[in-house]
Amino acid sequence: MSVELMSLNPNFQTEDDRVLDDLNNSNPNTTGLVEEIEVVSSSSIGHGLLENDEGLQFPAYKEWLAKHEYELEMKRKEEDAKLEKAREEARNTMKKLYTDRISKIEQNKSRNKELQEATVQETSSALNAGGDWSRIVHLIDTKTTPTTTGEKDKSRMREILIKLAYESK
Repeated sequence: MSVELMSLNPNFQTEDDRVLDDLNNSNPNTTGLVEEIEVVSSSSIGHGLLENDEGLQFPAYKEWLAKHEYELEMKRKEEDAKLEKAREEARNTMKKLYTDRISKIEQNKSRNKELQEATVQETSSALNAGGDWSRIVHLIDTKTTPTTTGEKDKSRMREILIKLAYESK
């Protein structure tokens, strides 16, 4: 029956309610029958039928419980193994990362040292060669570059310095 019928009719009873009412009202000797049914049904919920003072009664339940615990233990061991594997992979990845980082740092140090030595060599050779203007020209960028908007045009100054260096030789 639908819920709407139950809410419209306050005297609505399900078949189970009618049977229980009949049992309670029809025979005075059966008045305790409903209470006994309720007690048995409430005691069968949970472990009421499965446990007694001596422990578990049913061997099938014992077997199932042992199998279930074994399966849970196996799943736990699998998860622990997967976790340990993931941790080992992470350790290896981090070792590789650090070794790569250290090697890059060493490469950068050696490259920077070479560049510094070349720059020092170039600067010292430029200071020792020629007159004052030729040393100055050596220190500036003599390549002509197009100017961008907002930047001052430095080409005229560059031309003057190059001309002075050429004349001083």
